[in-house]
Amino acid sequence: MYDFKAVANGSTLELWVNGTKQLTTTDTPISSGQFGLYAHRANAKFDNAM
Repeated sequence: MYDFKAVANGSTLELWVNGTKQLTTTDTPISSGQFGLYAHRANAKFDNAM
């Protein structure tokens, strides 16, 4: 099992896997908005999505 965490703060995006940061990037066109969660052909559980 893996623990994934995605963090969006303004235009900065981070992806964490099992408590270790794997990716950081900046994308200024998406500095605000909404998000959605999706799992395809997987047993997934979403927690603390804000």
